[in-house]
Amino acid sequence: MKKAWYIAFFTLFLIAACETPMDILEGMDHQVPVIEFDQDTIWAEAGSTVNTSVSIYDEGGVERIEFIYASWLINQSFNLEDEGSPETYSLSLEFDVPEDALTEWEEEKFFNDGSSIVITQHYHRLEVAAWDTSRNMGTGILYVRINE
Repeated sequence: MKKAWYIAFFTLFLIAACETPMDILEGMDHQVPVIEFDQDTIWAEAGSTVNTSVSIYDEGGVERIEFIYASWLINQSFNLEDEGSPETYSLSLEFDVPEDALTEWEEEKFFNDGSSIVITQHYHRLEVAAWDTSRNMGTGILYVRINE
């Protein structure tokens, strides 16, 4: 009889001690950092310097930020671990627009069914990516159009 009680108690203990998959998921950080620009579209002159501001928010803390646009050789990284991975971080971005920046170009877009279309593009897509302490990544796009 004692053996049955031990088995029943042990079984109840195991059931109570185990976490369900939902308990595990609820305890994890699934939110990506939110990225907001003071203005998301900028008109600029070729050869000029552009200044803009961006704010990044994440409840888990912002750990790393990257500002990238390969066509203009922009690649800036900011590591915020040394600052304690703040929940809110504001950043002033400054970059030079090349003298030969395109005002118009064609891009070919492909679809899942194998078809494609050609689009005449006027806006450069500069990307800001941010990672939180759980390695969730959020992205924000800054559009820059060059005055003709």
